[in-house]
Amino acid sequence: MPKAFILLIAQIMARLSRWTRSRPPLPLDVIKTTTAGSLLFDTKRAEQQREIHYTPQRQTRGEAMDEIRNG
Repeated sequence: MPKAFILLIAQIMARLSRWTRSRPPLPLDVIKTTTAGSLLFDTKRAEQQREIHYTPQRQTRGEAMDEIRNG
């Protein structure tokens, strides 16, 4: 689908959501970000320049489940 058409639909959904006071199924900001490129981000720069270290998802999920089980 053309980008302009997708943005138009997203704008219409955003206006309708204000009227219905509900969250639109496809938020306009997400559509703009997606049509501009991707929602995927590369963390290598943050890891190198800021010395930020991310925990792998598997480990994080395991820790979260342990926390839920142990309350």
